[in-house]
Amino acid sequence: MYSASALSDLSGAAAILVNAGKITAQKADLIIQSASTQKISFIDQIIAEKVIAAGDLAHTLANTLALPLLDLSALDPASLPKDIIDPKLVSQYQVIVLAKRGNRLTLAGADPTDLNALERIKFASQLTPEWVVVEHDKLNTLLASSFGLKNKQSKQTESETKPDTTEDTGASFFSQSNNQNKNSKGGEVEDAPVVRFLQKMLSDAINMGASDLHLEPYETLYRVRFRVDGELREISQPPT
Repeated sequence: MYSASALSDLSGAAAILVNAGKITAQKADLIIQSASTQKISFIDQIIAEKVIAAGDLAHTLANTLALPLLDLSALDPASLPKDIIDPKLVSQYQVIVLAKRGNRLTLAGADPTDLNALERIKFASQLTPEWVVVEHDKLNTLLASSFGLKNKQSKQTESETKPDTTEDTGASFFSQSNNQNKNSKGGEVEDAPVVRFLQKMLSDAINMGASDLHLEPYETLYRVRFRVDGELREISQPPT
């Protein structure tokens, strides 16, 4: 029998999953220990062990914390701002900047309980981060394909089969020219139509109490739907 005191020692995503009945406290503790040994996050480890599906994990965290949930597979990577925060932070904390508006920074991440990530990014950017929950596997796919970044679990697997090499995987994407023009382009990124639309969409989703955001591209149209009270509602059809 696992003691109640052990459960009280759990925090963050582990505590949420245990309280939601997704895993036992004993299993959560074992995953935490394994993650610590391998020097990866709890989220990386629980997904690697296939204890819970990425979609179920994202829905549980978003619903518990009353945060918007975004499907990254329908998002155009080219529309994302790419020089708002240091690429080292993007790689370390596995986050993507969705939008910047005023002093607020909308971040997509698989672990919205990571307070250390929040504080580090807030300090580095001098902006107030706000979480949008995304699925772990889709986040890593986007980071790898568009940003050239891989999570620590992927790097560890590769290191077991390939010689050790030293490479800054994010350097080619975050070019020096982007950094040099950061101040001059900051206003353009903040005021870009896609950024304004995304910010309004997320704000509307929060105000409506939506649990899911669905961005659905079709051949002749692009549809946005929110799941409110278990029902998918069409919100808009922005131009493609």
